Amino acid sequence: MEDLKTENNSLRYSCEEQARYKRRWNLRMIGLPEKEGEDMREVVIGILTRVVPMSVDRLRETVDTVHRVGRKGNAATSNNTPRSIIIQFRMRTVRDDVWKRSRDARVCTEMHLHFREDFSKEDREARTKLWPIVQEARKK
Repeated sequence: MEDLKTENNSLRYSCEEQARYKRRWNLRMIGLPEKEGEDMREVVIGILTRVVPMSVDRLRETVDTVHRVGRKGNAATSNNTPRSIIIQFRMRTVRDDVWKRSRDARVCTEMHLHFREDFSKEDREARTKLWPIVQEARKK
């Protein structure tokens, strides 16, 4: 029984690490209003061209998939907040450039958009628990 528990913990850790590694190619865009029949990929590429100085064709090659997260009209989105968007890049360098430049990008300020790293549920919960400790350490 102990061997099975150890193996289970090892497999669980391995799965979490693989998911964490795969999410390193993603960014989460928050705040883009939803429209019926929208072509998310083209809308996001249009925004990204204003964030990073790169051609539209190069961005089309670099951005792999774009989609909204969650079900439309569920309890989380019932207060009229738009669902967040996951953008998966084919190149980490472009993803990192978008992440870095989005903080100061005028288009993000004008459209009230925010980019965030795409963390798993477990990582978000762990960061939420640790954040008060970080703030306390910064005060000291």
